[in-house]
Amino acid sequence: MTEESLSPPLDAVRFQLNVLERAMAIAAMAAGAVAVGGALVPTPIPVLQLVANAVFAGLSLLLLALVRRHPQQSRPLAMLFFAAALALVTLAAILVPADPLRFCWYFGAVGAAFLIFGTRGGVVTTLVAMAAAVLVFVVFDGLSALSLATLLCALAAASLTFATFSMQAHRFVRLAMEAANRDALTGLANRRFFEAALSSLEGAAAPFGMLMIDIDHFKTINDALGHDAGDQVLSRIAGLLAADARRGDVVARVGGEEFAVLLPGADPPAVLAVANRIREEIAAAALSYNGTALKVTVSVGAAIAAFPVRLGVQRRADDALYAAKRGGRNRVVLATD
Repeated sequence: MTEESLSPPLDAVRFQLNVLERAMAIAAMAAGAVAVGGALVPTPIPVLQLVANAVFAGLSLLLLALVRRHPQQSRPLAMLFFAAALALVTLAAILVPADPLRFCWYFGAVGAAFLIFGTRGGVVTTLVAMAAAVLVFVVFDGLSALSLATLLCALAAASLTFATFSMQAHRFVRLAMEAANRDALTGLANRRFFEAALSSLEGAAAPFGMLMIDIDHFKTINDALGHDAGDQVLSRIAGLLAADARRGDVVARVGGEEFAVLLPGADPPAVLAVANRIREEIAAAALSYNGTALKVTVSVGAAIAAFPVRLGVQRRADDALYAAKRGGRNRVVLATD
């Protein structure tokens, strides 16, 4: 589990889920309003189309409930929703030729598709809408050649506009969440990201390890050389931790001079090997500030989350860290309980 792999659930996917849920709710209300209005007031809309609107409204509400209950299945549910929406609009284009604006519903579907699926999915939705319009023209004689050409050009132009907006929207969301998940000084993940990663690991079945790392006597550095020196030490330690991390590990700054490392799939020997390598490399690092050599060490508390003890791993790692400090600092302690 890398930091990158945890970003989507926190930003882009949540954004897409919100758009999908709102699209489903709006579609259900619009289709339901057409069905109820047609049943209460005389209208040129055929009964079959009114029934189709009612069915679509019910399907949208059902899919909305499923998306909220099973967000991990949102993509196939979204594909089903858009297929039903395009089918409903195409049916209206065939059954209600008296409505010259009936194809406008395609534009709402295309715009939502770009936000939910991204550029590729939006383009596919646009092409399906175009193909459906051509089908109505060729098979059902539902619009003139000029109207078809205007509709296809309008859909193409809208597709380009929606694609630009979608890419910018996703970029802004990604940058905003990147800033929310990163520690500004060190560039590592912050406590917010770390807690989300820990929660994800605790909810999975695989074992994992955790390291809690604290810089020894860090206050002395700040008091003697100033906070700028302390910031440089923090940045240098962060760089060493990031370089030592295995692929899939999560490295975070969780406090002033405290760092944490999550090690998915690690057993006790692997956790101890990583912890000792970190401690040794930091102790051997040539750190200095304005020509003043700095001897920096860290204390490390390690813990394993594996069956039957999976929860409370952070508390156990913290306890092990305190034990390392009490034991003289510049050492690694593995929690045994």
